[in-house]
Amino acid sequence: MSTLYIDKDSRAKQQYDEPKLRVFDSLENQFTRIQPKLLSTTVEIQNLDQLLQLCLPKTDNSFYLSLPSFDRSLDSYGAGRQDVEFLRNVVIRPEKTILINSIIPQDLDILFFGDIKLTKGNYLELKGFQLIDASIEKYGEYKIECNVDLSSRMAIGQNRMAIVNSVFSRDLVLDLMSIYPVPDYESVIEYIETFKEYLHFRDIHLTNQSKTPLDFEELPVARRVGVMKSQDFHKLNKKDKNFSYTLLDGHKFTNKYNVLLDEDSLTDDFKSDASDQLEFIDLVTACIEKTRSELQQDMVTKKNNQKVEEADKAIREKYGNLLSNEIDDLTQQIEALQSDTQNITQQQNTAIEHAVSDIDIEQIIDDVAEIRLEAEMSVQQKQLDQALNEELTKLSNNLKNEYGRQQTAEIDAMKKDFEAEKSDEINNRLASGGSVRYYIYYKISTEKNAVSMQNSIDNLKPNQFKYNISAEKAKIDRQRNAIRSLEQGCFTAR
Repeated sequence: MSTLYIDKDSRAKQQYDEPKLRVFDSLENQFTRIQPKLLSTTVEIQNLDQLLQLCLPKTDNSFYLSLPSFDRSLDSYGAGRQDVEFLRNVVIRPEKTILINSIIPQDLDILFFGDIKLTKGNYLELKGFQLIDASIEKYGEYKIECNVDLSSRMAIGQNRMAIVNSVFSRDLVLDLMSIYPVPDYESVIEYIETFKEYLHFRDIHLTNQSKTPLDFEELPVARRVGVMKSQDFHKLNKKDKNFSYTLLDGHKFTNKYNVLLDEDSLTDDFKSDASDQLEFIDLVTACIEKTRSELQQDMVTKKNNQKVEEADKAIREKYGNLLSNEIDDLTQQIEALQSDTQNITQQQNTAIEHAVSDIDIEQIIDDVAEIRLEAEMSVQQKQLDQALNEELTKLSNNLKNEYGRQQTAEIDAMKKDFEAEKSDEINNRLASGGSVRYYIYYKISTEKNAVSMQNSIDNLKPNQFKYNISAEKAKIDRQRNAIRSLEQGCFTAR
């Protein structure tokens, strides 16, 4: 039966770091952090050795090996007459037994990790352990059956049987290196390499950018300004709307965390109200490039609503007159129709009178006939008036809707033409070399006052600033460490 040799002493009491990677805490300190999570129903685990002996027993047991990294290379370093090869951050998960379940909660698994050292006696140098959720999917594990020998590095090196019986044969190490922690590992490796190339490019770009000075038109001038939090300024501004004029650069700073206030513009009342929130500092103002005020004026001219309003007014007058004329014509037609109806009624009455005069009937019959005729004509007249009014309303609404839609469409088309013309003009001016004026504010170091800062500025190369890349460089270093941590499969860090 093969033996899993583990060096438990090298990292037991001392923390250590892997170059440009992270600092690992000592094993004993790691044990102190997980001890409160251990069960104490059967036996209470008092120290690191007890935990290792219960989870990594000398008797035969099943273990699952995995390599949660994407860098599948064997590192090496010189050790005497021959180099020692090692595989970083190999994870060992002991299979849950009755004994392990008595100290590890049912919903947790314990993982041990370290570096496999390939030397005279191949062994794993233990450097950490961790409790994880047992429900996490296990992928890319290599199962082995063996017993465990917890010793020191020196004892393993002096044990001749370790050379023959070690479970970490070269074949097992190569098999382990062929198993990845995720199914689609090629895409992860491709992402890592792409991100590393981006960081390399970004580093070079920033370095070159820092070497190129930025020209500016005006020499920087040290000035004293007031600084206060934006929310405090808005509270004071509610009391007196005129406080907005004190902003150093208009309303540009109102949405920032801090606002800059021109000291010369601050009134005594404002200074009194803001005495607790206001702080005065010295700034250096640099004006970069040229102004694009002419272009901005052109943009304003193109955006001027007066042209659109004039076009809108002309269209409304055009269609308004047309609509009014149509209604007048329709009114005349209706009036003419009503006049014809009256003539018809008069002719009918005349014909009826002539017809009745030729008939010799009683006066009462004549009266009844006349009443009935008048009632019938009244009904017909009302029906005719109602039909004419409905037709007039319908025609009027149709005209309004038709010309209203046409009016809106022409205004929208005109606005679209104006916008296209404005965009073309802006692009043409940008292509012809239009530029912008930027104001950059630099806070003066507390070690220097305005006078000494001005003297330092006067000694600078005329009209140039260099880009400070220290913050961006630090960000790149953090990203490199993160991607290397993913690539190397690191776990516990202090």
